[in-house]
This record gives sequence, C-alpha cells and structure tokens, in this order.
Amino acid sequence: MTYVDFQSLQKFLHNSSEIANGKFIKIHEKKLIELNRGPIGQNYQELKSKLIHNISSYDLSPTEERILCRGWDFCIENKITNFIDFKTDIELNVFKIQEHCHPNVFTTLCRKLNNYSEIFIKSVKKKRIRNISDEEFNAIKSLKNNKNIIICRADKGNSIVILNKEDYINKINEILKQKQFKPSKQGIIKEKEKSMNKCILKLYNDKIIEKDTYWKIHSTCSSYATLYGQPKIHKANYPLRPIISSIGAYNHDLSKYLYYIIKNNRPSQSFSYIKDSYELVKKITGIHDSSNQIMISFDVDNLYTNVPVNEAIEVTLDMLFKRSNPAPIPFTREQFKELLEIAVCNVPFRFHDKIYIQNDGVAMGSPLGPVLADLFMTHLEQRLNKFSTNKPSIWIRYVDDVFCIFKKNQNIKDFLLRINKWHPNIKFTSELEFDEKLAFLDVLISRDNITHKYNTTIYRKPTNTNLYLLYEISDIPLQWINCSTWTDQLSIEKVEVNMWPPKRNELLTVSVSGVAKESFLYGNYNKTIVYRGYSLPSIIGPLDDLGIKLPTYPGPLKMIIFNATIPDVAPEGQYDLYVKASEQDHFEVLCVKITWEL
Repeated sequence: MTYVDFQSLQKFLHNSSEIANGKFIKIHEKKLIELNRGPIGQNYQELKSKLIHNISSYDLSPTEERILCRGWDFCIENKITNFIDFKTDIELNVFKIQEHCHPNVFTTLCRKLNNYSEIFIKSVKKKRIRNISDEEFNAIKSLKNNKNIIICRADKGNSIVILNKEDYINKINEILKQKQFKPSKQGIIKEKEKSMNKCILKLYNDKIIEKDTYWKIHSTCSSYATLYGQPKIHKANYPLRPIISSIGAYNHDLSKYLYYIIKNNRPSQSFSYIKDSYELVKKITGIHDSSNQIMISFDVDNLYTNVPVNEAIEVTLDMLFKRSNPAPIPFTREQFKELLEIAVCNVPFRFHDKIYIQNDGVAMGSPLGPVLADLFMTHLEQRLNKFSTNKPSIWIRYVDDVFCIFKKNQNIKDFLLRINKWHPNIKFTSELEFDEKLAFLDVLISRDNITHKYNTTIYRKPTNTNLYLLYEISDIPLQWINCSTWTDQLSIEKVEVNMWPPKRNELLTVSVSGVAKESFLYGNYNKTIVYRGYSLPSIIGPLDDLGIKLPTYPGPLKMIIFNATIPDVAPEGQYDLYVKASEQDHFEVLCVKITWEL
C-alpha cells in the first residue's frame, strides 16, 4: 500500500467513525431531553460574561468562546491519527542519542522503544474520537499559537481571563518595582543550591538528620522558581496577584519538610483561629444577644508580600523553642533558623527570561508562605489584649480576613487607625455590614431583630462561575459523575432536633434543610441524575446495629424529617446518625453527621 492509499484509507475510516459517532450522540441527546423534560446542553451565551473576561484587543470567535466556556477542568480527549509521522518522530529523536550510547546499548534501546511504541499505538487505536469537534480543536490550537495574548486563571472564581501579553508584562513589571524585589545575576541558583546542600550535608554528617531525610531535601539540577500573576477580576483595572511557584526549585522540598515540622509542633491555635466556615458558623450561632451590635470585616492588604520575613522567622523560632516544653525536633534554634533562611530568604525566581530576588515578604506559592504569614498575624493580634477600651467583643480571623463584632456606640474608625499602627508593612481595610448583613468567607451572616440571634446561609461571591464538569462531553466515567453530583450539589443549611441530647424511648426527630445548587445546571447534568440522589435519602449507620429501622422519605430535599427512638437495649456510649443517599451508599458519601452521648 502506498502512502497516498494509506492516507485515503485513514481519511475514509475517520469520516466513517465521525458519522457513526454523530448518530450515537443524536440518539443520546434525544434520550436525555426526554429524561430531562427539557433541552440539554450548555447555554454558553448566557454564561460567557461570567466565565470569560476578555480585556485584550483580540476578538474571540464564537467557536473560541464556546470551547473556553467549558472551563479549566474540561478534559479534551486527544488521539494520534497519523501513525507514520508518530513513528518517524520517535526514530529521529532516537538518532540524536546514538553518539552518546554504546552500540549494544543503542540496539537494545531501539528494540525496546519500538516495542513500546507498537503497544502504545495499539492502545490509542481503541480510543474514541475526541470529545470536541475539529472546529473547536482548531480554535484551541489557534489560541495556543497566538503570541500576542495571555490566557490565565482568575484570582478567584475559576474563570478565564484573556489579556494582551504586553499589558500582562507591564503589570508584572510594576509589581517587580516594589521594594520587596530586586534584579539578580544569571546563575545565582547554582550558588544557592550548593550552599543549601553544604548545610544539609553538615547536618547529616553530624547525625542530626537521617539518610532518608538528607536525600529527601537534597537538591540537584534544580530550576528557578517562576513568577506569574492571576488577575483580580473583582477589582478595577484587573490588578495581578503575584504568585511565585517554587515547584522544581532547589528549596521546594526543604520548604515542605520545614512546613510539616512547624505544623506538627505548633501549640494550640490562637483565640481567633477558625479552620473553615463551619467553625465560623458554630461561633456565630453561639451568640444569643445581637442587639446593639454591629458587624464589620477587616482584610490585610497583600499580606504575603508584606510579611517581614525575618520577623516572621523569629516569631516561628520563639513559638518552637521559647516554651516550657520545647518542640521535639532534632535541630537547635540556630540550625533551624539557618534552614528557614535558606528556604524563604532572598529566593531567586524567573520572569520573562530575567532573574530577580525577593528580599522581603513570603512568596505565595511557597509551602512555608501560609504558615509563616499566619504565625506572624497571630503574633500581631496578641496586642488586642492591651486594648482596655474600644475593642471588639468578637475577633475571628482566617489567614488575612477578620470578622469582628462591636457595640454600636464604639468608635470603629479609631480602632482601625490603631491596628494599622501595629506594623508599618501591615495595613487593614474594612467593610461594614449593610442592611444588617455581612458576607465573610462563603457565609452570609444576618441579624434577626426578633430573636436577637445571628442567622447564616451560603454565600456565593460575584466571581463564582458555578461551573462543573460538563456532563455529556467530559471524558470521565459515569460513576464519578454520579458521586460528584451528590457531594458537590447538596448544601446542608440547617439540622434541627426536637431534643438534645436524645432520651431513651422518646421520639427523636431530625429535620434536615438543604438546597440544591443551581450551579449544577450549568454543567447540563440530567435532572433525573440529580434528583435521584436527592429524592431517596435514608438514615444508615451505627443505629442499624441497635435494631432501629428507619423508612426512606421520597420528595425533594427542601425539608426532610426523620424519626427514630433509641431503645432501652442500646448500650452506653456515642452514636452517630448519618444521612446518606440510599442509591449511592457504595460511594460512602456523608451529608450530615450527628453525635450524642447516652
């Protein structure tokens, strides 16, 4: 068979497969429309204003908009169709290493590569046609080859931002003019790597670290950390948040090693600490008298780049070594300080083929960045104890975001001026409640003037795209989709019981209120699949061992009430009440957990 004949046959088979696949898609869509009782498919015309922010001079075509609206997590199934070119590329690359190999080694290598390529081609032949059209695939290649634009992820919301490359570089260069950064010479990474390896070799020779630890944090052939920016689409002029990715850098593994030492030996958290929004809700709903109170949130401006790194290191060392029971780590204070300085001080990074050094602040992108910033903020907020008057009754902090409650007669402006004097690098901005509501993290907190309590509900930021994997064209197994629909879309708002703790032989009523996220529909999932998880909930768990059989309740999850009675035969101890999806028990997806002591 000639090459021309092979190409003709290949084209014929490809077209035949496309026709067969098109028929299958039409049948599948018809079935989904009937099950869904309405049209399916992503309406990207309505969503593109939230999913795509094009601030470049380049005009996107409808096809480019459509493919970008699929989101960052959309997986394009690729397929090698020209196997002759594929084999040719392998052979050409093999000949490049021929002069560096012994003839016998080269022969063995060629034989193995040929075998592996044949196995790979056979596996590729079984793959379906990729899950996007040729037009969309060409649109992706066109965007990739456009050297005048930058396509990047937004700072918040998972949306896509398109900028002119020149504007992007200018924004980064403005950031690099700040005092925390300065240019550096080429080749400095070799000096840094050599200095670090010398330090950890000494620790190994002195038997301070084990052999496994030495090779874990030792570095060879490292690369520069890389600076990139993520546009803040919720702010005017789309400023960039600088992130220095240290993956592959000489000190990345050392930073991870030190991070776990600090994390595992950190004493009890500060008075203001919350792990997540669930802990926030627990603290807020525990306030029983909200009368004469006002809510306000504070935010630290560019915390990571403004953290004084040397002071943060000293705070960390004091936390580990200045306490009654020193942390069980093998290093002295001086040794640990040297390791921290290697990991976070004067770290070189690359941007646009130029080398820079960050001489202050901690890099967002370094494993040590969050923990050092948090420890420094913990150290600063201890000064609240010195406030005899005009201090908040509630101060809750999550990294650089603070939620406070004051009395209405307190001077909040004066308080803001005072905390902005804590450190010249750290500046707070404030946001006052509006209409007796305030959003903090992903929680909307509101005041009930009748009960004088605080109510909470789920808050979606304006930057939230509500985008999930697209159902009909995402290259993922169906069982994963079914699992994700339950966990991602069910939002439990409230769990109520008629008595606490439950009593023996008395009816326990559990009321679960929840909402189905509308964002699920943006992924054009079949409603039948969605509500299959919502309409058949049941209670299973340790209570089954006590002989308690609970019925399933059909209906949507707007409000579900379960009744159960704990019998006399139940032994003393803790019991967990689980609410799960009865048709998806094999996924072990937990929605609500209630624990009590008998």
